[in-house]
Amino acid sequence: MKQAKEVNKTIEPIEINGLKGRMLRIGAPKNNKAEILLLYGHHASLERMFGVAEALGKYAAVTMPDLPGFGGMDSFYNIHKKPSLDNFADYLYTFIKWRYKKRSVTIAATSFSFLVVTRMLDKYPEMKRQVTMIICFMGFLHKDAFILSKKMQNAGKIMGSLFSTRPLAWFARTFVLRKVFIRFAYKRAANSHAKMKDAENSDELNRRIEFETILWTTNDIRTHMYTQRLMLKVNLLNIRIPDLLVHYVGTMNDHFFDMNIIEQHLKIVYKRCSFAFTSLKAHAPTVIATAEDAKSMLPPKTLKILRSLSK
Repeated sequence: MKQAKEVNKTIEPIEINGLKGRMLRIGAPKNNKAEILLLYGHHASLERMFGVAEALGKYAAVTMPDLPGFGGMDSFYNIHKKPSLDNFADYLYTFIKWRYKKRSVTIAATSFSFLVVTRMLDKYPEMKRQVTMIICFMGFLHKDAFILSKKMQNAGKIMGSLFSTRPLAWFARTFVLRKVFIRFAYKRAANSHAKMKDAENSDELNRRIEFETILWTTNDIRTHMYTQRLMLKVNLLNIRIPDLLVHYVGTMNDHFFDMNIIEQHLKIVYKRCSFAFTSLKAHAPTVIATAEDAKSMLPPKTLKILRSLSK
């Protein structure tokens, strides 16, 4: 409960392009004017990433907005649009112009949101003058980076196509995504599920399952499924952003991506890249509720870059 109160104190409502959501804001350290825009990934929320925001807040002011269809924010479907990469890019562009005006900002993008950032920089090239650097957590640029079997990828694309339709999304939301069913499914798969199997005890396991349950019942299922299919089909290797530095933070234990392929793809699109690797045992933790939880996502090389932001 204490953690929830701390989060709520830093959250305020926003409305961007007719979509209502929330924005988490952590003030800058004393005598520090650096700004970080933190973007969470797929199947996430402000609460899931609060610990990362708190950890980054030691080095700069941090702003983390909801993304349309995630974290309880209205989805693009509310304004008769699809959650396409172009529409997410437009949303991000509008948010940056509104939040930062002409001030410089470092973007810290997680997983799916790195696709959004890359597409935004391609679509709005003038943003390259405002964005000073990108810190990328477990992001990717092309579908070939996935290490999932072809069978799983094809199933994911089919599910994404079917359940992003209104009737089947309604069915899933009404009859399948019930809290009791979600909890049961995760408990049954706990010994093999990447996010659950390393839980130290039953209390930790239950905490993770409860948070996953909240995400599945809060985030918009149509947006989740549409973007799932989008990620499994994406190809941004035709984009060129050679002058902007990307610092990539990954793990060799990522259960979604091949780090060697991601490194090759990054060097094609961005060219200026640096890499740091964590000891994470999966793509990302389920809950990163405190700065202490976020330590595993910030290796020494990344901390050195963060300290340089205020200079």
